[in-house]
Amino acid sequence: MMKHAMRNPIEASNMTHAEYYHLNGTLSAERTESILSTLDAAQALDVREYASYAQEAQGGFPAEDFLSEVIEELQAMAKRLRGDNKDSLQHIISKLDDIAQCQFNAADYGREQLHKIIVTIKNN
Repeated sequence: MMKHAMRNPIEASNMTHAEYYHLNGTLSAERTESILSTLDAAQALDVREYASYAQEAQGGFPAEDFLSEVIEELQAMAKRLRGDNKDSLQHIISKLDDIAQCQFNAADYGREQLHKIIVTIKNN
C-alpha cells in the first residue's frame, strides 16, 4: 500500500507539507525544495534589527495617568457646580475615567506583547 502511495501521491493545493507527508509517507521533490528554500530564507533573516522598532513602539503608548490632570480639573469644577450641571459634569468625568482605564489596559497589553517580541528577538 505504501509503495502505491509513493508512486501516485495524493496531492491537494491546500495541503500543508506535514499533511502531505503524513498522507503519503514522503515529500515530493517540489515540496522538499520549497521547505529548503523557506529554511534558507528564515536562517538568512536577522530579526535582531527589528527589536529597536518594537522598543520604539512601546514608547508610543500613553502613560497610565495621561488623563488624570484633566479629570482632576473637571472634578474641581464639578465641586463648584450645583444641580443638573454638577450631575452632568460628574457623568462626563465618570465616562473619562472609563476611557482612561480602557486605554491604560489596552496600552499595558500592547507593551506586554511588544516586550515578549523584544525578549524573543534578543534571545535569537
